Amino acid sequence: MALVECPECKKEMSDKAVVCPHCGAPNVVIQNSPATEESNGRMIIISIVVVLFFIVSISLCGKSENSKSASLNENLANKVDPESNQAMAALINLNGCLCAQVTSVRHVSGDTYFVDCIEMRNGSGTTHYSVDLGTGKAFKRF
Repeated sequence: MALVECPECKKEMSDKAVVCPHCGAPNVVIQNSPATEESNGRMIIISIVVVLFFIVSISLCGKSENSKSASLNENLANKVDPESNQAMAALINLNGCLCAQVTSVRHVSGDTYFVDCIEMRNGSGTTHYSVDLGTGKAFKRF
């Protein structure tokens, strides 16, 4: 342990002390040491690698789920009979919406249908959806 002079109060203090015991000024020798800068550099590199890992893994998971869901919706949509309330409800539910029971289906144009659903199994809450059987997508109408 060596004694160094505090740059603020000019009194002697240990070179291992984080702050001067007399005035509380930070120890410049410790803060500017190569070991501290090296460990800070390592921590920054490790942090960047971890963040990049999470970004890549999240983006890959999201893409695979979206493509699986889209192809499942398209396959189901090609097989849905617009007259089948149960099939329409399944397609709406696969799109992340809630449809316990279809109350009406109205053809709009092409592959597009307006579907009215009861949201909950106990019969409460009617919601209106637009369903495209060509793409397998269902959207809530307001």
